[in-house]
Amino acid sequence: MNIYLPESLYNQLNDPNIFKGYITKGWKTKPSQEIKTDTLQRNFRESCYIICHIILMDIAMGQTKEGKANTSFNQHAAVDSRELNYYVRRYKDMLDFLKAKNIIGVLKKKGRESYSAGNNGFEPMAKRYYFIGELEGQKLVAVPIKGKIRLKKLTEKRLNRTYQNKKEEVPLTKALLKYRDILFSRISLNADKAIEYAIDKYERGGYDKITKFYRAYAPVFRFRTSTYFQLEPFVCRLHHSFTGLNNDYRQFLVFDKVEGQKLVEVDVSACNPFLLAAHLWKEGNRDKNLDTFFNLTVKQDFYTEIFRYCIQHTPEMSEVLKSKYFDSEGGVNRKAVKTSINKFFNRTGEANRTKGGEAETTFYKVLFQHFPTVFYEVERLNAESVKEGHGLTGVYDLLTGLESGVTIDYVVPRILKKGILAITRHDGIICLEKDAKAIEDLMVKGFEEIFGEESPVIKIKSIKQEVSI
Repeated sequence: MNIYLPESLYNQLNDPNIFKGYITKGWKTKPSQEIKTDTLQRNFRESCYIICHIILMDIAMGQTKEGKANTSFNQHAAVDSRELNYYVRRYKDMLDFLKAKNIIGVLKKKGRESYSAGNNGFEPMAKRYYFIGELEGQKLVAVPIKGKIRLKKLTEKRLNRTYQNKKEEVPLTKALLKYRDILFSRISLNADKAIEYAIDKYERGGYDKITKFYRAYAPVFRFRTSTYFQLEPFVCRLHHSFTGLNNDYRQFLVFDKVEGQKLVEVDVSACNPFLLAAHLWKEGNRDKNLDTFFNLTVKQDFYTEIFRYCIQHTPEMSEVLKSKYFDSEGGVNRKAVKTSINKFFNRTGEANRTKGGEAETTFYKVLFQHFPTVFYEVERLNAESVKEGHGLTGVYDLLTGLESGVTIDYVVPRILKKGILAITRHDGIICLEKDAKAIEDLMVKGFEEIFGEESPVIKIKSIKQEVSI
């Protein structure tokens, strides 16, 4: 079995002189010893490969305080010592060695090493690591793992790995326990094919940064070694091994051990804007601007329609807005509009009015001008969550809780009764093409029963299949 490391990192670890004069701190049976024998060097080096591989994935999957994905391995991530301990015995000794050789560093604040406070499921006092050398633009080297114990750890799948602290775990209902058993017994991922695809895509320039490769690769690799299934505390959003898969790798999903079946995703269009409007409407708000916003959320293309509404009703701002939100052919850049609105939902009002450049801040001000009921609620929810010490989670907590009410509480028990095999993916559901219409009908009924007569636009999207499996 291979793991993949950037070439310069591999060369550092593979240097025959790297262990010269280094004294371990309690590795194997002796309290301390020099790494001289071939066996000890081989075991120590292979363990360092695995630790670096884990840190690479953790940094790539991490994000900044502003919620942006890490784009460099010089950025840092709190590494879960429970995971290190599972794969590598005496992992602390390897971390000390990697630090001593200036391969990794520990984030420092005010001259002292920085530790995790225990947020996001990491135990308190986990150090935050980063790579000292520049790894961008490197070739990937396939590193074979041969140690029997380490190889077993990397190939023996564990069920229900969880990063949540035990005190935060949310009990699963009987329906979800049944769904979990069906999910992992009847649906799988051809991880070997998926990893081959990821490597090939990287070598062809399909990822412009090596961190993007590892961000897509990590969930696939970890699917081969372990699985997890858990509800997020408070909002009860369901996370499992399949939800983290990059869109490119859905083509490698296998239902009932039959490869190559036609898969689709039943997806809610503009789910978050719809849920926010539907929630305010259900709460009894009948402001005219909310009614207009609500009507836009049930259009076939909300993001294009709301932008057109803004420039039509605020013509004096149209040139500024078009500079960012029109594509080269003069049409609305739907992706740019969607990205900005998602940012607006997860920032303070002050940040929305001051950050992001002239076009983006203007767009927010225009949205607030035309839809004050909606965006006042966004500002209020996020301001309250910050005041309570929860960060910018106010809108997120509300909308994910509402989303879970439909997909997890309403749809999942009903697909179990109908015997439909499917993968929940937050506001979308992946299934066989033959089951798509039944799931679409269930989702429409769920939204209508919970929020009233209106249902958002629900689309059935084909899952691309670029390679034969």
